[in-house]
Amino acid sequence: MSLRFRFMAAASAAFASCAVVAWASFFEPLFTVTDVVGDAVIYKPGSSTPETVVENHAYPYGSRIILSEHETKTKTRKDVLVRSPEVSFSLSRDHMFKIAPGTEVTVSHGDDGDMDKKVLNVI
Repeated sequence: MSLRFRFMAAASAAFASCAVVAWASFFEPLFTVTDVVGDAVIYKPGSSTPETVVENHAYPYGSRIILSEHETKTKTRKDVLVRSPEVSFSLSRDHMFKIAPGTEVTVSHGDDGDMDKKVLNVI
């Protein structure tokens, strides 16, 4: 009986610690880039070094995304689709955005740091 009690106590503790980790990760302050076409860079908060935007990667709020201009000198060929640069990102499953060529967007929280407020500064 004592062995069964120890096993149940250990299993309960393991389950509880996993639940706490899952709950904490659910509220992480990140947004996800879902699609990248063309050249795009991102500046993470506090960094002056640009990084290439990676598709299906999560970034912290306060990051600035810069998308390149559409290349107008590209020669078009018959039956070849040349997509213009674009970046799609999501703040949640219900809040998705797409930015056009030559756009700069900073994704952040409200001025007072309220985690429930999301602000997009578009230039």
